Amino acid sequence: MKKRALLFLLAWLAAAWTFSGCSFWIPTGPETPAFTLDETLLPQYRDRWCYSRLDAQQKENYSAVYQAVWQARDTLSTVSILSEGKDTVRAGVSVTLPHPLTDEERVSSLYNSFIRDNPQFFFIGNLYGYDGNQKLHQLKLTFTMDQQTRALAWQEMERATADFLKDLPAGDDFERELWIHDKLLLQCEYEQDVEVTGDVPAKYADAFSAYGALVGGRAVCEGYARAMLLLLQRAGIPGTLVVGSDKDGALHMWNFVTINGLNYHLDPTWDDADWGVQHIYFNLSTVQIELTHTMDPSMEWVDTCTAQKDEYYHRTGARINSFALEEIAGAAAAQLRLNKPVIELSFAPAGFANGRFFVQNREWFTETVDALLPDGMLRLWPYETLADTTHCVLILIPTEE
Repeated sequence: MKKRALLFLLAWLAAAWTFSGCSFWIPTGPETPAFTLDETLLPQYRDRWCYSRLDAQQKENYSAVYQAVWQARDTLSTVSILSEGKDTVRAGVSVTLPHPLTDEERVSSLYNSFIRDNPQFFFIGNLYGYDGNQKLHQLKLTFTMDQQTRALAWQEMERATADFLKDLPAGDDFERELWIHDKLLLQCEYEQDVEVTGDVPAKYADAFSAYGALVGGRAVCEGYARAMLLLLQRAGIPGTLVVGSDKDGALHMWNFVTINGLNYHLDPTWDDADWGVQHIYFNLSTVQIELTHTMDPSMEWVDTCTAQKDEYYHRTGARINSFALEEIAGAAAAQLRLNKPVIELSFAPAGFANGRFFVQNREWFTETVDALLPDGMLRLWPYETLADTTHCVLILIPTEE
């Protein structure tokens, strides 16, 4: 699977954990001027996951950052920033904060909240600076693209997003989420060629962004997660980004979503298999995701979730909680009637071995499934079986025999 080659460097993660991407100095400067909120921009972010959980002062600081980035998204804008002991001029934007901050932790919280909420600003880099007198009154963000490249990329991104969503179905949250998930994985390919040497995000900026996934069609896990978040936001579905690691300790990013009022984990990268789209990591509870993923402790706004209603296999009737062979065959027949490209069957742990034995006896299983199909119009195709023993899932993939 593509997930085996996970490569991941987060701008905001580096800042939150080590501050290795930040620059910090304390010059003299003027008093902070009064801030005027642009009410026309507020609807773009007031319902975002992190913004809605900030205190009043940080919300106003966030608004100042949003307005500055919005105005600079396609205009000439530079900042002077200290990096590796050198003062350099880069594409970027300097934001005067209406409420100066007293410590680096508050700056990091503001930066991370903004980056997590706004995947549409794909051009923001992983290097940022801040300065002030006794308090930190200015935040400096760097961009990965110059003005001309950024302006063109912004237009491409807006067109790609609108084109992606033009046929979005009118169903409930689950149906729209599933449609977005499957379409994204069909059009995006995991970027295998990223070399983990040097400044990886700078060399492969597109692969770590929603732009890479939606315009370039190639991304690593961070790009998948950011693209998924952007599309869900445009579809009116709340969500945020989760950072952590997989069971092998590799850094990883995925999504946390609110579907029909309940929270779930969603990992589009790990659902993008070499052979096609699967749904093993679609709307998992905290217990389920923790079988293979570990969240970083900094994810204070990611709640424990226990819901199963819109977990993929539960919602689609592919979750089998008994040993009855007729139920197993019936779940497969139902997916054939829906013309599913593969058959996915999820089992309670106690019944997994029983289900696997039945499915791997192809002649017996095929005969049982075919007997449930109407008038001989459908037949179970020849298949090979893939097994995820961790989540007790069997996937039947058509073969040419």
